[in-house]
Amino acid sequence: MGYENTQPKTGMLALVMLGSVVLLALIQWGVSSYFDIQVEGEKERTIAHTPLVDRATAADHAAKLLSSGAVTLSRAMEDWSTGARPQAITAEASQDFSAWAGWSHARDAERRSAEAKEMQEMAEAALALSSSNADVSSSDGAPESPEAPRN
Repeated sequence: MGYENTQPKTGMLALVMLGSVVLLALIQWGVSSYFDIQVEGEKERTIAHTPLVDRATAADHAAKLLSSGAVTLSRAMEDWSTGARPQAITAEASQDFSAWAGWSHARDAERRSAEAKEMQEMAEAALALSSSNADVSSSDGAPESPEAPRN
């Protein structure tokens, strides 16, 4: 009297499964659209919606800077193609000390490597010394165990 012998409703299970797949596809489409709008839209807003006046002003400013240097751009290109160095370009020592940090880390790594090699050599020497002491103690007839019999 206590057993139920009904078959599962496979049609209902298939409908729930199909609905879940459709719902997941819609969620994925919505999330990807949202992020696409956020990323690509920001690029479009900053580049495409710049007023033409600002772009023209920026182009004029760049052209003025290129033509108002110590050496004009066309002259510098000609000099560079012939291999000559313009007088405005002179070699001088750098005042930038930011590379020192990396250099000091490289020197520190070399020092640690040398210390590790030295410690390895000391450990090998100690091992060789302890093995030679063990050979000497066993050759003179003394017992090797710490619990030697007392007379």
